[in-house]
Amino acid sequence: MRVVGFALHLLVGFVYVSSGLLVPGLFLFPLWAAWGALLAMAIRRWQEASYVFATPFIAAALWLVIVPGVGSLLDWSP
Repeated sequence: MRVVGFALHLLVGFVYVSSGLLVPGLFLFPLWAAWGALLAMAIRRWQEASYVFATPFIAAALWLVIVPGVGSLLDWSP
């Protein structure tokens, strides 16, 4: 379950990296920092399989809230 959690986290990381095509740099770097912090917390607590498995879903939910939500408020366009 831990391996699946880390693999999903790296998959979500690809979405975070490629979001540079949509998100201005002012919001992109904090978004990357949030993903990195979630990865660091998953690595730090790697013995708790449920926590490692939950972090990619937390990261995906954070991305889904920030990118479309803030993007629609600030009128980002690709």
